[in-house]
Amino acid sequence: DPLENEDSILIEWIKKSQNLKKFDFMILPGSKQTIKDQIFLEKCGLSHDIKEYSNNKGNIIGICGGLQMLGTSLEDPFLKEGSKSYANSKIKGIGLLPITTTFYENKLTRQISSESLWPCQSKINGFEIHNGQTELDDTQKSLKISPIFKDLNLGWYKENKKGGTIAGTYIHGIFENDIWRDQYINLIRKRKNLPVLKKR
Repeated sequence: DPLENEDSILIEWIKKSQNLKKFDFMILPGSKQTIKDQIFLEKCGLSHDIKEYSNNKGNIIGICGGLQMLGTSLEDPFLKEGSKSYANSKIKGIGLLPITTTFYENKLTRQISSESLWPCQSKINGFEIHNGQTELDDTQKSLKISPIFKDLNLGWYKENKKGGTIAGTYIHGIFENDIWRDQYINLIRKRKNLPVLKKR
């Protein structure tokens, strides 16, 4: 299969070349096939590298599918991810946030107007478009997390004991909210002893 061969070449290249330590923060974006992409991250070693990055005071934010991958597990009982092999098993997530995602039959699409609680209080606009419902994973109580928004199911964050943050949200367009974005970037800049960004 030519596609499998291409995947193998890409996996080997990533294993040899990836160095995440140089980045100030990382965005794990959305995906049309979250489980497939999470399995790819595991195979090529990026899942391990992301965990190592987090343990070295890294700052990570996952958006939509990226949020789902940061959790402990992914389940696909209705075959929404396109493979029968995922239907009867839990796929392991990266495991940085104590959340689990189950993919149901219907996709959620809606405009969002909410208010953030972290890293500042501000009005937030954006939209959701995803399959999958995410809930707190009660088996991982040691990984304490807090809601990012007043609407509790839109995102969570966790402060690392050694420094750095892990956050995830279902809100597409989160970085288009100027006050929220500037406060998030300034949070990282302060921890790196950099001057904060001034309002333009």
